[in-house]
Amino acid sequence: MISKSPARPRACSRLSWTMPPAWANISASGAINLAREAQVSHATMHRGQNVLAEWDAQVACPVLRIPGETARDESIAVLRRQLREAKATVTELQSKLDALAAVTANLYYENLALKKRDNNRRLAPFPSAR
Repeated sequence: MISKSPARPRACSRLSWTMPPAWANISASGAINLAREAQVSHATMHRGQNVLAEWDAQVACPVLRIPGETARDESIAVLRRQLREAKATVTELQSKLDALAAVTANLYYENLALKKRDNNRRLAPFPSAR
């Protein structure tokens, strides 16, 4: 039920004043944001059904974009996809590099251990049969 308080016309006038034109860049998309912009309570906002209907009609209008902006956004989307693919490739190659570094380190230390073991042996040469 709509009340007839003196605050209602003031609130509706503030709500109507904050309505952006249809061509404006709309930053708010809901009744709560509209209520904040109009500096009224959420309940007051929902009492103004005609104002909300007008707001919803304006918000539903798509923001018109020029062809240059559309082409720019498409090229940005392509570049982002390429960047994702490149990052995936880099991640895969980095994991392979890490695995190869671990194998190389293991082989190096195994080689050192074998050299140390061979140096500790005393070898006796076989006499040559002459």
